[in-house]
Amino acid sequence: MYRQLRAGRRCVLVLMFPLSFLLQLSLQIAPPCESEQHYEYSGRCCRKCEPGTYLSARCTATSDSVCQPCGPNEYMDIWNEEDKCLLHKICDQGKALREVNPGNSTFQRQCACTMGYHWNEDCDCCQRNTMCAPGLGVKHPVQQDKDTMCIPCPRGYFSKVSSSTDECKSWTNCTALGMEEIVAGTDKSDAVCRERKMPEPSEDGLYPCIDCLFESSRGVMLLLEVLADLFLLWVTLGRAAVYQDSALGKAHL
Repeated sequence: MYRQLRAGRRCVLVLMFPLSFLLQLSLQIAPPCESEQHYEYSGRCCRKCEPGTYLSARCTATSDSVCQPCGPNEYMDIWNEEDKCLLHKICDQGKALREVNPGNSTFQRQCACTMGYHWNEDCDCCQRNTMCAPGLGVKHPVQQDKDTMCIPCPRGYFSKVSSSTDECKSWTNCTALGMEEIVAGTDKSDAVCRERKMPEPSEDGLYPCIDCLFESSRGVMLLLEVLADLFLLWVTLGRAAVYQDSALGKAHL
């Protein structure tokens, strides 16, 4: 009898080894209950609530999880077992925020800083962009969520105001406007132009710069007047010479 019991126990032990191995193997092959879409509760593997819903009642021995949709101004963007949805963030204009995407029950509302502000990670807030002082301009293109980058105005350009948006502007080209430059431009000021002045006639009545006369309509008119005066002088002198020759001829007779 004793030998039979020992033999029976030995058979049980022999059978337990393969059963234990099969059990471990099945646990390795079977997916765990703790996953993206499932959770374990009261010995059961229950289904989580999908995005856009929340868990209003956990599963029981006879029923599965009970999920409810998110309410207005709420969202849930993952499979979950939460007892309530998350609130959408508020794009507060008083904090220089604006809405760029209204969001929905599965996607959070998106906000961004208003023009002239950028997001600062240190304070977790919108901060006013740096103002570029006169002589400095904003480097373009301006990035919405980055602070202003100021660069010195190169030769031929200027900036006379403090601004967080304006680039350096080019000097006014006086020559191209038919004017003359009286004050040169700097990195902080534009060039100053004025209408070209006509030269004053010298004591002998002639203009010292004939080429200047062609640079404006007034110059052309003055040149025509000078030519007309010269023509009249030439005619007068010619007549005088003819009269003088005629008088000399009569004297010889």
